[in-house]
Amino acid sequence: GIILGEAQAESMENGFIRLQYLDLGKLGKSIGAPLLPYVVRLEGDNEEGFLRDWQTPGFGKEKHLGYAFQWFAMSVALIIIYIVVNLRKL
Repeated sequence: GIILGEAQAESMENGFIRLQYLDLGKLGKSIGAPLLPYVVRLEGDNEEGFLRDWQTPGFGKEKHLGYAFQWFAMSVALIIIYIVVNLRKL
């Protein structure tokens, strides 16, 4: 992804921290333990435990339809503003 500066930890309630992105080297040094560059996911076919419906966030047609609606609504609003402003000049 895009890195927008240095990762600085934001302190939150109950001792939690929030990071913009994970830098495993720095995070490992701050907690005093080396971290491995792996992601562990639970399998989806097990009936017990957590919900395992893993989906990549931010993808899907809903996002694109939302952007399309936003731009078409903006164009309609600009056309209406243009008509109203030019009718006042007459």
